[in-house]
Amino acid sequence: RLVTGFLHLARLETDHGRVRHATFDFSALAREVVEFTTVICKDAGIELKASIEEGVMFLGRRELIGEVLTNLLSNAVKYTRDSPTRLVTLSLRTTAEHLEIAVSDTGMGVALEDLPNLFKRFYRGRTQGGVTKGTGLGLAICKRIVKQHAGTLAVESAGVGKGATFKIRLPLERVTKKV
Repeated sequence: RLVTGFLHLARLETDHGRVRHATFDFSALAREVVEFTTVICKDAGIELKASIEEGVMFLGRRELIGEVLTNLLSNAVKYTRDSPTRLVTLSLRTTAEHLEIAVSDTGMGVALEDLPNLFKRFYRGRTQGGVTKGTGLGLAICKRIVKQHAGTLAVESAGVGKGATFKIRLPLERVTKKV
């Protein structure tokens, strides 16, 4: 897993102008990822709520954006499993300036000292039970994919035990609405 993740990140970092974008239905992709994640949530006793604006078309790489959404929702589920309030949400909406996607959870949150480092390669934040499992590459890969789409990825958390929200902002000029 570590080698595969590292190679994927390396390919993303060297793929500058060669990435081929196509227009795809972002709303449909988000619904597909939510549908897949719902099965995992049910097994873990987690409620998954989604608010997805319909008809959002986006110019980009569908498979890479799908990878980002899947990673963020999977992480939300992973870090909410032991929470007394088990809720994960995904919202997708357009504003006057951006396409905004937010993935929130009521899980263990992020320690304030971990926030500045969370998107660095191999960084694994501390949790209530010690160091988290994983390669420490997932969020670095997500950040790189979002950057390749001229967007930003940020995290907010009030601290350990207070959940977290990951926010993606993508440029509106890559967005069209279905008629």
